[in-house]
Amino acid sequence: MLKVPSATADGARMTLLALRRYVTAAAGFTLAINLLMLVSPLHMIQVYDRVLTSGSVDTLVLITGLAVVLLLVYAVADAGRKSIFSLLGRRFAERLELPVFASAAASPDAARDVSAAMGSLATVQKFVISGGPAPFFDAPYVPLFALLLFFIHPWLGAIGLAGALILIGLAVVMELTTRMTVEETGRREGLAQAFLAGASRQYSAVAGMGMASAVFRIWQRLKSEASDIQSTSGDRSNLLAAISRSLRQVLQVIMLSAGAYLTLKHEVSPGAIIASSIILSRALAPVDQALGQWAQIVKVREAWNKLVMRLPPEALDASEVTPIPRPEGKLSLEGLSIGVPGGRDPLIARMGLALEPGSLMVVIGANGSGKTSFLQTLTGAWPVHSGIVRLGGRDIHAWAGEDRGRYVGYLPQDVELLPGTVRENIARFSEGEPEPVFEAVRLAGCSEAILRMGKGFDTPVGPGGVHVSAGQRQSIGLARALYGDPVLLVLDEPTAHLDSTRAAAMAGLLRDLKAGGRVMIVATHDLNILNVADQVMNLSGGYASVASGEDYRKSLAEYKRNAGMPIAREVVT
Repeated sequence: MLKVPSATADGARMTLLALRRYVTAAAGFTLAINLLMLVSPLHMIQVYDRVLTSGSVDTLVLITGLAVVLLLVYAVADAGRKSIFSLLGRRFAERLELPVFASAAASPDAARDVSAAMGSLATVQKFVISGGPAPFFDAPYVPLFALLLFFIHPWLGAIGLAGALILIGLAVVMELTTRMTVEETGRREGLAQAFLAGASRQYSAVAGMGMASAVFRIWQRLKSEASDIQSTSGDRSNLLAAISRSLRQVLQVIMLSAGAYLTLKHEVSPGAIIASSIILSRALAPVDQALGQWAQIVKVREAWNKLVMRLPPEALDASEVTPIPRPEGKLSLEGLSIGVPGGRDPLIARMGLALEPGSLMVVIGANGSGKTSFLQTLTGAWPVHSGIVRLGGRDIHAWAGEDRGRYVGYLPQDVELLPGTVRENIARFSEGEPEPVFEAVRLAGCSEAILRMGKGFDTPVGPGGVHVSAGQRQSIGLARALYGDPVLLVLDEPTAHLDSTRAAAMAGLLRDLKAGGRVMIVATHDLNILNVADQVMNLSGGYASVASGEDYRKSLAEYKRNAGMPIAREVVT
């Protein structure tokens, strides 16, 4: 897993700073585009004021040729800005994909949060690639065009300024009328998708108990509620956008009429009539474009706000990490408390514990006592609520995930295989020699099962691959955890999906692994494994207590004799 520091908006600023050369290039092209937009009105003024009055064909050819050349440069600048936006969108996603994925994957509901986070990233990326930020780059030049209108004549400038203010007012109204509805639509759509995903994961139960029609009706209702809200918001946005387009046409007519009136009064030249209309169009274009895509802008803003919360500055550090030597198999918990990421109260109170090389500690406790949360915190997958977890003296949560992962093996309670071959899954999708894979498979005792598959180690598994039973997934997941001879081995219910023979062999495997100087943490109630445990930790009521394996086995035997509860000494808290 990857390091997930505390959430902060500083990461967003660092991202923008890291991409500033692309932003600077886009700003440079924008400057050129807006300056070259003056070519047409200036050409129009020269034609009316110089050519028509002088009758000079040479002057006409000269200014027309110059205008054509400058407009070709404009085309190059416009194409360049679009290319920069496309490149910026790709670089933006490349830089953020890893830290955003790491942050979402460390959440309690990783499957949902990863999908939502990567969806938010894709929304922002598509907006940038499609040139969505262009109106915001052009907006600073609106005062320049308004100033030019004032320079031609104060009345024309006043008309342009009034039009801009009215359009800005429409933008504010659109923001107020669409923001809440867009947020609510997103929330309702999320509920519908989450419900459908949950039903899909339990389809066998849904189909077996005849619940398909009821489930479909509920999903349809949730989807319909989101669609109704979106339709209402869309109607309002479309109405305001139509008003904006109509207003622009009205302003163009007023500007042309005002220019004609001032020409009749000999206060401006005839060329100013067309020139002022073109300049007004350019001055209002950024506001009009923003209004036309306001619903999309609101969605992108919401997506960006969600990303900001997942951009800690440390996670964006792309500098090389110096690998550390293989650490000693010693695990220490210093004032450690366990909690759900983002939660205020701990699930398990503070504890202190040290496990020496070659130790095997079994974690027991009722369902919901926090066993899985405890194990995920030890591997670095979840951040600590407080305290420190050290492996070989190194703080696991301050250790770069790519380097730390080489020394950690983790078998989750429910093993999921990624799309790829058996070998790739066991090797953690790393490039390397096949011998470590064969050794991990030998230790996990699944060589024969893998060789019986269609293509052996090259058999595709995971979504889209061949069907793999729960027991086979468990065995391949165990081999993946053992790959690379890890120093810390963390197993969550390793015998849950194994037959009795394989489950009994697990205790022997763990006994053999102890001789290699590893430290092992196993969550299980399997008596075979409890019989080889050096320590037993019991999680109950938000507290952890630990006893030596021998003391626990004695208390368990006493319990069986007298129907009493096993006694364990409490960890120092």
